[in-house]
Amino acid sequence: MDPIEGEVRKEFGSCKILTKGEIREEFSFRRSLTEGEIWEEFSFRRSLTEGEIWKEFDSCRSPIEGGIWEEFGSLRCPTEGEIREEFGFYRSSIERGIWKKFGSRRSSATEGEIWEEFGFRRSLTEEGIRKEFGSRRSLTEREIHKKFGSHRSSTEREIWEEFGFQAGAIGVNYGRVANNLPPPAKVVQLLKAQGIEQVKLYDVDPTVLRALAGTAIRVVVSLPNEQLAAAASRQGFALAWVQRNVAAYHPATRIQAIAVGNEVFVNPRNLTAALVLAMQNVHTALARLGLDGDVKVSSPIALTALQNSYPSSAGSFRSDLAEPVMKPLLELLRQTGSYLMVNAYPFFAYEANTDVISLDYALFRPNSGVLDSGSGLKYYSLLDAQIDAVFAAMSALKYDDVRVVISETGWPSKGDANETGAGAANAAAYNGNLVRRVLSGNAGTPRRPQADLDVYLFALFNEDQKPGPTSERNYGLFYPDEEKVYDIEFTLSGGGGGGSGLRWQEDRGRAKGGGDGSSSPSTSTSTSTGSGRVSASSTGEKWCVANGMVGRERLQAALDYACGEGGADCRPIQPGADCYEPNTLEAHSSYAFNSYFQKKGRGVGTCDFEGAAYVVSQHPSE
Repeated sequence: MDPIEGEVRKEFGSCKILTKGEIREEFSFRRSLTEGEIWEEFSFRRSLTEGEIWKEFDSCRSPIEGGIWEEFGSLRCPTEGEIREEFGFYRSSIERGIWKKFGSRRSSATEGEIWEEFGFRRSLTEEGIRKEFGSRRSLTEREIHKKFGSHRSSTEREIWEEFGFQAGAIGVNYGRVANNLPPPAKVVQLLKAQGIEQVKLYDVDPTVLRALAGTAIRVVVSLPNEQLAAAASRQGFALAWVQRNVAAYHPATRIQAIAVGNEVFVNPRNLTAALVLAMQNVHTALARLGLDGDVKVSSPIALTALQNSYPSSAGSFRSDLAEPVMKPLLELLRQTGSYLMVNAYPFFAYEANTDVISLDYALFRPNSGVLDSGSGLKYYSLLDAQIDAVFAAMSALKYDDVRVVISETGWPSKGDANETGAGAANAAAYNGNLVRRVLSGNAGTPRRPQADLDVYLFALFNEDQKPGPTSERNYGLFYPDEEKVYDIEFTLSGGGGGGSGLRWQEDRGRAKGGGDGSSSPSTSTSTSTGSGRVSASSTGEKWCVANGMVGRERLQAALDYACGEGGADCRPIQPGADCYEPNTLEAHSSYAFNSYFQKKGRGVGTCDFEGAAYVVSQHPSE
């Protein structure tokens, strides 16, 4: 006797075989099924989607959570294996649906079905679904319809707005090439205090992984280049490595990815041929341990992997990499639901081409843009152009569906005399404006405006033992004593508007003008510590001052806005008023900007004025 028929008979107390019409009547089918369809759906030829089970069984809850088992008289929730055994599924939507694509531990529909139902233009990760929907499973269309009070498909943007989730996330690279860094436990407290939810490591140090346990911080660990050949040649090595460095800590430490090697193509050792094999072996090890749904495998590539990068539409991989390496690498990422990690540094491109690349274009500041003659797209940021060159190269190999994560990007706060553009003001502008873009849900590029770009800033600390030019030791957001080199907000919880919330603590910095809206502006130099840094306020106070480096035209436009539409109190800086002197554009702008900043509650984004202002924690008059 068929299991399905037997269960139907048990449910309805019948000793006879139900006819097709009776089955329809008892299960309230909402569409007319042929006999072939009934047998196809109920006699093990394919798995039912959650939506189909709901239709056929009129259940209001997920079958995994007990819905279908209530129909059949069970008082407990079954395991996946029991469901598969009971219904004889030849394929499991759990394995081939969202589980594979989204990393979910159970699935009600395939990725394609969800796209059709909800009009999604991007894939949601399991972490994204959990964060956005507050659930360990994906919402069904019926549940979303209840939320929206609608019987139509909801767009991705509407779901974003309803559930408050963001298009991208910000993380940091936690490098430790230094002899003066705080212990890992203190670093974790720093990450939590700053609201940093993702961190990328360059190793698998046990003290760091243990310190991250029990936190909500998502972690990327790295298999170093030195172990790449062993991981490629011996599956046993890869399995032992994953057991020792991932399985031993996950899920208490929320390891979400393994970076296999780093910028392998520029490594002086000939490791290129080993890369994809190593990645495959590491993924196989994860699968054997049941971790492949939670932990993805990728490898960060540098932009030197591109043969052409300008214009962006002509982007292509190097001929020695495209077919033999990048194509199988991208295929592995596609098959495993992973993403390509890209290290991108506009600073290097600007430094080498200051005659043709404007600083504003590199720092996300207002600029006239650059037209891509091949695509007709216009670019207003160098990083966008770089990432779209990677997208174009991937498209040339027919891998438009693979996501990209920016695994490293940043700007040095100090450099040698010949490192044009290095400096704290520019670093604050670049990183601050980038964070603002990502957190405000505007992380897409002209080529992929809906791209879900996660970004890992380089780096958490200045690392004093890194070799090379001065800039290499000055990419940090923090000094080793945990004082900020400059401040960027990692959340938009401060009142918003999508601003960068920059605080510039430039060596040799002179903050002119300012005040808190009631005190007189001053031109005195900010006090500094013995290290040459501007000292931070011990009371947590902040002031907004003008950035004279943007030029008179932009400063005047920002001043006009602050005193006009912005509603700042500019009466004290009118001719003859108490704060008219010093009569300089920068001093007046500082007063107006700070009035606006204080009036708006010092919220994130209220001291930016398109790069014409920044926040200081030392009173400008001191």
